[in-house]
Amino acid sequence: MLITTFGRDVAVTSIVCRRVAAGLIGRESEIMARIAGIGFRGVSAHVSLNEAGTLELR
Repeated sequence: MLITTFGRDVAVTSIVCRRVAAGLIGRESEIMARIAGIGFRGVSAHVSLNEAGTLELR
């Protein structure tokens, strides 16, 4: 997992995982923003699954 912050109010997360039994590589990214009076919430996300070997796992 990689978390990058932009000031105190915005963060981006990036996760790469492997589903061994299914032979898939998963990727997920999410943008988090601090909402006044609420706290951090996900405001945008992307999830993908690809066959192992089609994309490099880093």
